Amino acid sequence: MKRHNLKIKDETGECIMFIDGKHLVYRSQYSSNVSSLSYEDQATGIYFGFFNTLKSMANLFNPVNTIILWDSFHDSVRKKEYAGYKERTSNLTDEQAEAKNKVHEEYPLIVEMCEQLGFASELLEGYEADDLFALYVNKYPYLNKVLITRDEDLYQCLDENTIIYSPDDKKKKDRKWFIRKYGIVPEQWGLYKALAGCSSDTVPGIKGIGPKGALAYLKNEASSKISKKISDNIDQYELCKRLTVLPHPDLKEYNIRYKITNLNILRWFEICQQMGFKSFIERMHEFERAFQNRFYKEIENG
Repeated sequence: MKRHNLKIKDETGECIMFIDGKHLVYRSQYSSNVSSLSYEDQATGIYFGFFNTLKSMANLFNPVNTIILWDSFHDSVRKKEYAGYKERTSNLTDEQAEAKNKVHEEYPLIVEMCEQLGFASELLEGYEADDLFALYVNKYPYLNKVLITRDEDLYQCLDENTIIYSPDDKKKKDRKWFIRKYGIVPEQWGLYKALAGCSSDTVPGIKGIGPKGALAYLKNEASSKISKKISDNIDQYELCKRLTVLPHPDLKEYNIRYKITNLNILRWFEICQQMGFKSFIERMHEFERAFQNRFYKEIENG
């Protein structure tokens, strides 16, 4: 497997890996390769897939520290501000509904397990992992960061020392890639979604603007007609910005504190035994080495 050796301003020359925890949980549940795994009548596939992907990402990027960021267990403040937020009405098959319910059941257990294992873990009730990503990126711009996620909302977090990597499409996305593709800077991405709307989060945007109109406006190339649509719907625009711009404005003064993973290898061995993870037991030292904290430079938490 090819490694991405990332050059940064920090003297270690290596990265800090931030994980979109819930994405990895969903990814594991919907993976046909592992979702059906079981041990002694206990379904274990979602756990095996989660930790296997986590280890694969660590092997790929060789991080000096790993931090897992989680979505709130309950509805976010965005749902209270706009009832239609992430309100999808798609018809699920019985199999799909069962898989979704499985994620909801296992998600808090996986969060707890990661904390028991000593992973640096962050969950802020009422907010999303996206908000936590943005808080870390804004507070520590000088650190070299790789964000493991498929969430396009996080494009707005791309800076000179931050990349995004999705284990799904296996593509590295950086600030230069974003500017080439969209012709705007990443900091404008939240505004773009507020104008054009976001189908994945069911954010309505402003009717009649669309992707082309939103890009034209942000490039200062918009017609007077588009500008008038925005001014005529300014309240809608302000609401959509609260839904799309990261972090959520209520977190403007929130002081996120840097955490360090200190892996509890004995607890990991116990979990592997309980779930029949023979391949992990046979390579226990590899798992420990993958998440061994090697970031010795003092982090200023402020």
